[in-house]
Amino acid sequence: MPLLVDTGVLYALADRRDAWHSRVRTYLRAHPETLLVPVTILPEVAYLLRDRIGAHAELAFVRSIAKGELAVESLHRADLSRA
Repeated sequence: MPLLVDTGVLYALADRRDAWHSRVRTYLRAHPETLLVPVTILPEVAYLLRDRIGAHAELAFVRSIAKGELAVESLHRADLSRA
């Protein structure tokens, strides 16, 4: 079953200086499920990576999406209605 993650998880995973970095890595190693990423958080993650770590981190994130390493969940009309 995929594991739904938010911006905080993805950012902590990328930033070794983040207070949650080691806990997130440990958890994800123990639970190797596919990471399910809502499409709505992609711009925020990309921005934070570029702003706080650098363009190389943003590029690595974008490449991981392009390679299918993260499963991106799109929004559908029913989702918007329900929200």
